[in-house]
Amino acid sequence: MIRIVRPEEPPEVLARKGSTLVRNMLAEYHSDPRSYQDGSKAFEFAQGVYGHRDVKKCLSNAQHEKCAYCEVRIVSDAGDVEHFRPKACVRQGKDQPKQSPGYFWLAYTWSNLLYACSRCNREHKRDLFPLTDPTARADALREEGSTAGEAPLLLDPATDTPELHIRFNGERAEPLNEGRRGRMTIDVLGLNRMRLLEARRERLEHVRKRFNTLRLVRAGLFPMNHPEAREHLHDLCREILAATDSRAPFAAMIRGAVRQWFAPDLEFPCSEERLVAWALTLQ
Repeated sequence: MIRIVRPEEPPEVLARKGSTLVRNMLAEYHSDPRSYQDGSKAFEFAQGVYGHRDVKKCLSNAQHEKCAYCEVRIVSDAGDVEHFRPKACVRQGKDQPKQSPGYFWLAYTWSNLLYACSRCNREHKRDLFPLTDPTARADALREEGSTAGEAPLLLDPATDTPELHIRFNGERAEPLNEGRRGRMTIDVLGLNRMRLLEARRERLEHVRKRFNTLRLVRAGLFPMNHPEAREHLHDLCREILAATDSRAPFAAMIRGAVRQWFAPDLEFPCSEERLVAWALTLQ
């Protein structure tokens, strides 16, 4: 998971239709909150609005066509528009009861939307949204539904810096400093599920082999006194750095690995010249 930046302005369809839909739902809820709280009534949501192709396209571009949580590349428009705060109902934990309604008033709110793969959204996160203090959960009946008093345990890649909470040990995601938010995010989203581990391992080995070649150059085992050798060295460095780019799958894991192999305080983007200079230091 890497930090993502959504455009400030939401797609026009959210502003035009979403606000009207929310206003109507709030009026219904305020007139009969108990029926929605005991589940005898439930809201219907307009997927054609929050999941409109313009919303998908805008989120997909901002997230470099990757899942906001697991960083798997999403082919075409096959991903889901995901509600960080669940819209229909919500649960504190996997074994906890559902609480109705969910954050329905945020169903069409730009800051609550992410683009996610179906495995992260439908198989793992679903209606889970744990808080440090579940009694502080926002309610549309209080303070206009403000969420300012909540302390979510899940990381929001649009507001949090995931690298401060999650690190990688090889291909496995681990909470940094045993932090609770990192651990909860990994567990709820299944960030160490088997297929992800296999895909990350393959990606990591690809970059590791190229970095090992740089080590051989650094040790003087690949003399760089020929122009073609220099050109090959630059190609290797460009390929490694491309794997750390935000557009690349599993960029967070590769950035962590390159820091481990090269320099712990390395900032990205890193220049090609710096990596080449490192490889040639002992030549």
